[in-house]
Amino acid sequence: MRSALLCGNLATFALDYIARQKFSGGSLNKFIIVQFPVIDRGTYDGPCCWASDIESGIPNLSFFLQRILELTYTTWDLQMFAYDCGWPGPPFRWDEQRRFLLRCELDAAFFHLYMPSDANGDWCPAEGEAREDLLRLKASFPTPRDAVAYIMDTFPILHRQDAEEFSGDYRTKRIILEIYDAIAVSIRTRKPYQTRLDPPRADPKCCHPKRKIGILAFGSLSGDPGDEILPKVFMRIKTQTPFPVEYGRLSQTRGGAPTLVPHSKGAPVAAQVLVLDNSVSLDEARNMLWRRERRKVASGEAYVEGNSQNSVLVRTFDDHPCVEAVHYTDFHPTGKIKEPCAVELAQHAIASVKKAEAGKDGISYLMRAIAAGIDTPLTKSYVAEIQRISGTDSLSEALKKARG
Repeated sequence: MRSALLCGNLATFALDYIARQKFSGGSLNKFIIVQFPVIDRGTYDGPCCWASDIESGIPNLSFFLQRILELTYTTWDLQMFAYDCGWPGPPFRWDEQRRFLLRCELDAAFFHLYMPSDANGDWCPAEGEAREDLLRLKASFPTPRDAVAYIMDTFPILHRQDAEEFSGDYRTKRIILEIYDAIAVSIRTRKPYQTRLDPPRADPKCCHPKRKIGILAFGSLSGDPGDEILPKVFMRIKTQTPFPVEYGRLSQTRGGAPTLVPHSKGAPVAAQVLVLDNSVSLDEARNMLWRRERRKVASGEAYVEGNSQNSVLVRTFDDHPCVEAVHYTDFHPTGKIKEPCAVELAQHAIASVKKAEAGKDGISYLMRAIAAGIDTPLTKSYVAEIQRISGTDSLSEALKKARG
């Protein structure tokens, strides 16, 4: 989030103008960059006095971050950037006119941060600024708005390009000043600034459509989707399970090791949505997931709803912000541990080491889950019990000892 605000700040006309006063030539060294007066993070945390009235207290952060997000997040490749900015949905469509207005609103707002004015539109003295310096500044620029107009005139290439395209109109300067004036009125009257954007900034209506199908991975599936699913994975989206998860089932294919399953005694955990290529159908994705969980990859078998305690059940939810339908696996309630406890889980995990294939045991499974950021209500006590029973200080030591 901090990096997004910084990038937005660095792309403004205000900072561009300042940068050009710092160096000459074509080389911009690091020691010059660190001198750039970027806006302090604390400023973003303060109330946005033009986007709301005093009582509502909407922070500057919201006004700037949402516009920077829409300008930046225009491809699925930047999904992690959007995730860090708190945006769970698809990327935004590229719309030149809309992007122009977004940039103008950001530039006008940043001009107000760099050169704040009082209720009369006059200069607000900076902290520690000498009266003589302020008088010299006013002699050149009677008001902050005059300074904004001057700064925009120092971009001759942009001026020429606008004039050629818009019949002599320096459109960028004109729109920025109009928005700057509208923001000034909002500050003075304490009435919210009315954006020119329709729909408003970071609106889901401006996004690309959702992807069609995904598979929710919150256990071994994350690192090992299988030979059928893996080639179909278009991208991965970090998320959280929409249901509680716990080490609530003993897997016979893992030597009786505890594995993660949807369980009422658990809690939502870190997960990934394996977004599949749009050419994959809903049924095909369900079949591939079912075969993978049953160790029947490439068998061609189709999903059949079972009712035994070991039946692999494929469920679907359709309220993910980026994917229309997401499959996940569950098991029949009779195949789950009714009341999981750390001592029992630890005993089964240790015993599974000599029964399961190498790397398929419960301790290895637990270590991979922790490395993936999965933390259930029992995780800490489960780990502690394994170490206590094995008389070791770490899971890796406990694994070595259990191997004998």
